Amino acid sequence: MLDGVWGFARRHQRKLVVGAGVVGGLYYAGKLLAQRLVEMQGTAAKERAAREGIRRRFDQNQRDCTFTVMSLLPELGEQVLREVDVEQLIAELRTINNTSRASSEDQSQEPANASAGASEAADAADSPPKRTKVQIWEDIKVQSFARTLIAVYAESLLTLLVHVQLNMVGRSTYLDSVVGRYAGAADEGKRPGLQLAPAD
Repeated sequence: MLDGVWGFARRHQRKLVVGAGVVGGLYYAGKLLAQRLVEMQGTAAKERAAREGIRRRFDQNQRDCTFTVMSLLPELGEQVLREVDVEQLIAELRTINNTSRASSEDQSQEPANASAGASEAADAADSPPKRTKVQIWEDIKVQSFARTLIAVYAESLLTLLVHVQLNMVGRSTYLDSVVGRYAGAADEGKRPGLQLAPAD
């Protein structure tokens, strides 16, 4: 029986060697392919985690920008209200309305005193001319429109400025963390005896 096996092996020696080579090659190729596949999956997982980390940082940065803008809006609103004071014009218009009502009521209740009227006329001639209701109303309209435009423009500029500044700071901290991570990994890989001496 052993002679039969040896005889079969001698007769088919070339076929057995080629078959064993093919089977061994396929086994090695399968192992190599499995190893490469595991490496590719690990690399893809790391890239996915890195992309997710970048996305998380970006989303957090955008939330920080929105929060910062919202916290600065009251200050901006106060400055716009202080610079474009429509309320003063409204108060002036109300004063004129109240004065005209009071004077019309006084004229209907008491006869005009000639000497008092003459002194009021002299005071009116010395004081600068007062604005009319129409002039004040036109100023109110212009300043209200200007206040609206200033508020929209200032809020847009504030938002742009905050986003640019915080994105630059976020980019800088991200780069510092990545460089620090890779520098730390490079320092761990160094061996004290394998450092190169600087060239003279």
